[in-house]
Amino acid sequence: MIETINGEKLIKNSEEIAQKIQKLQNSDPKSKKEEFSKLLSELIFSAFVLAEQQGVDLEESFLQEIDEMILGFVT
Repeated sequence: MIETINGEKLIKNSEEIAQKIQKLQNSDPKSKKEEFSKLLSELIFSAFVLAEQQGVDLEESFLQEIDEMILGFVT
């Protein structure tokens, strides 16, 4: 079974990731890319787990949001 992640833990994790990303600004570009990739993957995993627990079809929601964003740029 997938690890249980509640909303508060997801928010805390997101804040920690944002802080780590800020610290990466002065890092070596190669290591920065690798670390950024790892942190972003952790964040995406957490979001998918939370969506599953809440019964949200994250793929459908994401595609709908992207469509709305694109329409906003076009119009």
